[in-house]
Amino acid sequence: MNSKLSCIFKCESVSDEINKFTEDHLKQCRERLRIRVALNMKYSDIVFPECVDASHGYHSKCRKNFLAMPKKYIEKYEELASEVNASPTSVAVTSTSFANISDSGNIEEGAESAQAMFLSVDREEEEISGQQGRSVHEDANSARNQRRAERICFFCDKHRKVYNHRILPLHSSVAGKLRNNICRIASAGTDREIEGKLDALNVNDTIYYHLPCRQMYLRKYVITRVTHNTDWHKKQKFHELTYSDICGFVETNIINNKECHLLQFLTDCYNEILENFYVEEFQYFDAKYTSQHLLEKLNKTFGDKIQVILIHQKKLIAPRDGCVIDDETFSRFHDFELLSRAALMLRKKILLTPKKPRQISDITGREWEIPKDLADFMQHLVCGIDSRTQKSSDCAGRVDSISQDIMYAVHHGRTKTSKHDFRNDAQKHS
Repeated sequence: MNSKLSCIFKCESVSDEINKFTEDHLKQCRERLRIRVALNMKYSDIVFPECVDASHGYHSKCRKNFLAMPKKYIEKYEELASEVNASPTSVAVTSTSFANISDSGNIEEGAESAQAMFLSVDREEEEISGQQGRSVHEDANSARNQRRAERICFFCDKHRKVYNHRILPLHSSVAGKLRNNICRIASAGTDREIEGKLDALNVNDTIYYHLPCRQMYLRKYVITRVTHNTDWHKKQKFHELTYSDICGFVETNIINNKECHLLQFLTDCYNEILENFYVEEFQYFDAKYTSQHLLEKLNKTFGDKIQVILIHQKKLIAPRDGCVIDDETFSRFHDFELLSRAALMLRKKILLTPKKPRQISDITGREWEIPKDLADFMQHLVCGIDSRTQKSSDCAGRVDSISQDIMYAVHHGRTKTSKHDFRNDAQKHS
């Protein structure tokens, strides 16, 4: 690599080889620079030497990027150049101006000279058209030049705009194609400025716009569709609320408090919460969330904050650190899971117990019957497995009393058992 040469494209690469310019390469780059300066494109600030020297060179990759140009920009430049050169008085001005732009040592002066060149040509053409106003061809050229001078974005009122480090090209369309769509959106969004621009346009006029500007405007004033809240949407919302509760439990108890819980216990809690939503809204429960599905979602949510421990074919959800599991600890978790599942099962039986119709004359009767599963569970809990104790009147009375208290608590005081029916008390004291 020649240490005396520096890349004229001002790149940051220091490892690639720098090549020396040849006359053909320098001429080719100057031609591309004329197009880039005239159209305000990227790399329009590059200044090439007047001739090949020993200090300016290029990287092959940088030169390829500079010469690369879509065909439409070359055609646009040729179109502008042909229209400008249509007037005999502007041929000399055009050639010398483009040469001055490419050879100028000052970037800002080069850009200003390009604009001044086009403005001077426009003024000269306007003077010619004024002197020879009877020529229809010259009038048409003047109108086209005037529209060309006003090539700005319909939405942002800018000719040159940079987006993602690239200069955006101006797209064109007939006003009639975009009028209906834009007018509908502008009316819905009460955009008076856009409505005024549309009113000033004719059907056959050309609208210029940057594609991102048009897309942003359509998104800004998009008319929202009225969505119907179907049963499917409600069920999805219930799943979101249920999973949020489970995540809160995992965050508080497992991650922060360094506790461990069986995956099956978390799954039972999930189904219990979800069932409450379903029964309240639909009066039935037809969904069953699996432990594998819940584990996949928890791993996606918490990642490395939790770990899964497999003991005796049971999966434990534990924090990543600060938790030691042995046989005694696992036995305690296993017992806790059994008690929790039994409690949830009895709670479900109580909530699904149908209300018994009662006649007005039967004021001392019960509206709710104690579920058999609850009565059997309390009988084993209070009296044990001794058959003689279970058949005693004292045991039956205690089981009945405690079962009614449990039903009253589970229903949040909305039950009418014989023990908690205040009308019975009023009947007794009357």
